[in-house]
Amino acid sequence: MMGDVINLDEYRKKKEETHVDILSQRVNDIIADLDLDLTPKPYYPEKRINIGLCIDSLLFASDSLIDMGYKNIADDIDDLIVKLSIEQSNI
Repeated sequence: MMGDVINLDEYRKKKEETHVDILSQRVNDIIADLDLDLTPKPYYPEKRINIGLCIDSLLFASDSLIDMGYKNIADDIDDLIVKLSIEQSNI
């Protein structure tokens, strides 16, 4: 007598779903036990900002604007990058 045919892909998928459900419930239980507030809040890093970080951010903005077709605005940002680079070298 032959047994039932088992589709391994379906079996694995069902096992994974069950495993995920169990883990999800455990996480929810831990959150409830610890009374954690999971409301998203803005992140404000420490104020360790310097000219180099500003230049890096402006370079990213300039490159992004060029990719979007805003070369004239990117050129204005590039002028600011040059001014900041000169300022940085004078520090």
